[in-house]
Amino acid sequence: MDNYDLEEVKMIIQEERLSSNILKSILENTTRRIEIYADEESYEILKYILNEAQIDTDTKEEIEKYLNRCKNDTVESIKTEEENESTLPWIFIISGIIFLLLGVFKIILENL
Repeated sequence: MDNYDLEEVKMIIQEERLSSNILKSILENTTRRIEIYADEESYEILKYILNEAQIDTDTKEEIEKYLNRCKNDTVESIKTEEENESTLPWIFIISGIIFLLLGVFKIILENL
């Protein structure tokens, strides 16, 4: 599988060298890089392909669905991270209170 950058894809399309095999290779490469590395250039490649007249409508629809799914996955992961970050301070606060109470109980028991 080849690695394509945005300029190379633009050149292939402008020189009308885009065959179905090359398009398939570009799509496989970009989706793999998005899923593994969240590669921004791959998003740009897919967006560029969406605007090209040479690409058939079915392929464009699949690319749009894929990009929307990636966008939704990104939003969900950000929400999860925010939820995890908001619970972390509470864990520290509760732990501090527990240690404080244990210290107070220890002092009370020592004085008895």
